[in-house]
Amino acid sequence: MMLKNPFLKLLRVSFFFISLFFLSISLVSCGEEKKAPAATSNKIVIKQEFKDKVRSEKTSDEYLLLENSCLYCHTIGTNTEKEVAPTMQVVRDIYKQAHPNKEAFVQSFLDFCENPVAEKALMPSAIEQFGMMEDAGHTKEDVEDIAAYLFDYPF
Repeated sequence: MMLKNPFLKLLRVSFFFISLFFLSISLVSCGEEKKAPAATSNKIVIKQEFKDKVRSEKTSDEYLLLENSCLYCHTIGTNTEKEVAPTMQVVRDIYKQAHPNKEAFVQSFLDFCENPVAEKALMPSAIEQFGMMEDAGHTKEDVEDIAAYLFDYPF
């Protein structure tokens, strides 16, 4: 059968060459090993190192003490459910602003946790919003360990 429209013949030839082009590209690229660019591989290494650090942080005795003592009410990160207390990051940041020295930070944290009363509070707005924190009955040593760990915690 004869093609009546000359453009149809051109279209068939073009389709043939385009198909041939994509077929040759796919055949050539199948045999090559794909390598990630150097910048991407560096990012993967950094991400893995960060994951390893976080994993080791969350299994440390200090983190477990923080988790079992404080994180029931004071979450890390943003609260998505009902809030019952300020996040640990907010607590740490306010205490660090008032006491940038680690020893003073730990002592102030200990003073409040041993006897939580409004007069000792560095966060009066949190007391208005959430109420006064109850004495959890933690030992002095545990609170000191938690405060020292919290001072350096990588939020």
